[in-house]
Amino acid sequence: MRKRVFFIFFALFIVIPIAAITSEQSDDGDITPPEPQLTISGLSTTDAPTIILNANVQDAFGQHVGGLGVDDFTLDGDLAEFARIIAVDNITDDDLPLSVVLVIDTSSSMTGTPIDTARRAATRFVDALGENDTVSLMTFDNRVTLVQDFTDDKALMREIIATFRFGGQTALYDGAVLGIEQALNAPSERRMVVLLGDGAEYGGVSETGTILPASATSRAESLRLAGVRGVPVYTIGLGFGADRSYLEALASATNGRYYESPTPETLEEIYDEIAARLRTQYIITIDADVPLDGTEYTLDLSATTPLGASNVASTTLRAPIPVPIVRTPPAPDAPLDDLTTFTFEILGDDQPLAVDVVYSRPAELFTEARDEDTLSITFDPRDLPPGEALLRVDATDNTGDATSAELRFDVAAFPAEFGVIGVPEGGQLSGIFDETATLPLSVDLQYAQTPVERVVYTVDGETVATVAEAPYAVDLPLFDTFAPQGEQTLGVRVEMASGESTTLEIPFDVSISLPPTATPSPTVTFTPTPTTEPTATPTTTFTPLPTATSTATPTLPPTDTPPPTPDIAATVQAGAPAIQSALDNIGAFSATQQAQATTDAQAELDAQATADAQAEIDAQREAERQAALDNIRATQTVVAEVRAQAELDAQATADAQA
Repeated sequence: MRKRVFFIFFALFIVIPIAAITSEQSDDGDITPPEPQLTISGLSTTDAPTIILNANVQDAFGQHVGGLGVDDFTLDGDLAEFARIIAVDNITDDDLPLSVVLVIDTSSSMTGTPIDTARRAATRFVDALGENDTVSLMTFDNRVTLVQDFTDDKALMREIIATFRFGGQTALYDGAVLGIEQALNAPSERRMVVLLGDGAEYGGVSETGTILPASATSRAESLRLAGVRGVPVYTIGLGFGADRSYLEALASATNGRYYESPTPETLEEIYDEIAARLRTQYIITIDADVPLDGTEYTLDLSATTPLGASNVASTTLRAPIPVPIVRTPPAPDAPLDDLTTFTFEILGDDQPLAVDVVYSRPAELFTEARDEDTLSITFDPRDLPPGEALLRVDATDNTGDATSAELRFDVAAFPAEFGVIGVPEGGQLSGIFDETATLPLSVDLQYAQTPVERVVYTVDGETVATVAEAPYAVDLPLFDTFAPQGEQTLGVRVEMASGESTTLEIPFDVSISLPPTATPSPTVTFTPTPTTEPTATPTTTFTPLPTATSTATPTLPPTDTPPPTPDIAATVQAGAPAIQSALDNIGAFSATQQAQATTDAQAELDAQATADAQAEIDAQREAERQAALDNIRATQTVVAEVRAQAELDAQATADAQA
């Protein structure tokens, strides 16, 4: 009786606490069981748009809740709008095969108890797997070693686990990445990695005291790749020297779970729990109609069980990028006229990505800067030909998948920058020059957007020379190129291969002339007029009168007195002033000619008089010369008339004398 009472009491002692654990009292006094616990234990997007989600559903005692189907799970979050559950399987219920990669740290720090305990724990894990499950073994120290590929031969695996080597440094990051890559080659779609590590990444110490990595993969890259690959990684940190932050991040990025084992003795228990979780997972297949571009979506999952609704488990789904993506920056809305950088976003899961930039113009006209997910290309439009340009970026991943993206833009036209050598100071082109004189000019080219095809020289818009070779030198004949007088414009036009041209206009003040030609002054030759010898005036002969007598002297009739003989000398003397005036006029004419010659020479030196002014001077000169000649002729006429009159008078006198 006492024994029966004891067992009843003991049963009550056990049942009451369990009831307390498994039940809650509602506000109306009803007892409700606690909600089942749902955890997401894996998410694979490698076969997107088909998504594989691993979940565990357990009751309050941690026991697997089985028998759930498609209608018992609900999706929510960002992904719910684009996705639906199409299948639900349970590994245990449906006897589904599972593939596991065991990755074990075999560095020198694992010597002794840690490695012995790890061997035992790994062996128990293998024994807990199903008959159809496969397992692979990898170890890492200085390097990562594939000890055994996938096999379902448990005896073989036990033997290999008992004999693998250890010792060396710690290539933790490579161990994680290569373990995931091995899982991707698993014979089953339900795959995961169990990684055990007791330390941090360590490859030795440099001469400067820096800790060197043992892995070829960086910490950040290993975490990125783990998240992209979508293989759940269960991590175990053994001892207090383990890199807990990395192992937690690795488990979180892959929807796995992190376990901490302060001592080797707890390893076997942890491996047992992991094996149990893997064997009781639900495999939920989701069809997600989302672009495969790396976009992240929130995913909430809940389950309805015979024990009631579960909690809501959340994770983030990142759409995979099986083929590289190149996202172009916005095209500029105006031609490039300043230093410009275009940044392309280049994404791809299968790194590394080979990127090739193809420009429609010479490739040396830009610079590239590459970081993890972007490519920046910088252009200086002054180095580019003007007009439309095409920039294409090709990206190829390590599996050979490739994609391209194009960006079109316009490049502004820039004027050529140059100077002209040989231009007279101040634009003054003046002086007396030989008729073969030239003006040597050349171009000092500082900048041209495209190669120069030719340089054209013009004067007042008229082409005077074209040169096609640098330094584009030319000798312009002065008198064939420029008008002798006045303001004129020299144009220098640089024509480029692009069809663009730049013109520089230089104003000139021109005053040029040839040296004066010595012109002899005209000599006026006077024909001497014969001087009329004056006719001798007859001398009066006095006849003695007879002596007066008383006889009356008869009175003779009066004799006509001849007219006085003209005084030729006086006449000539009287005409002398007129003659002298004529001679003076002739002298003045000669002086005028000499002065005019001087004036002409001065005019040639100064080069100021115009052709019209010169014509007026010539006309004036001719008028003065003609007036002087007319005066001479008039004087000669007067002299001739005087001479003729004198001859007549002389003849009359002679006749009278006779």
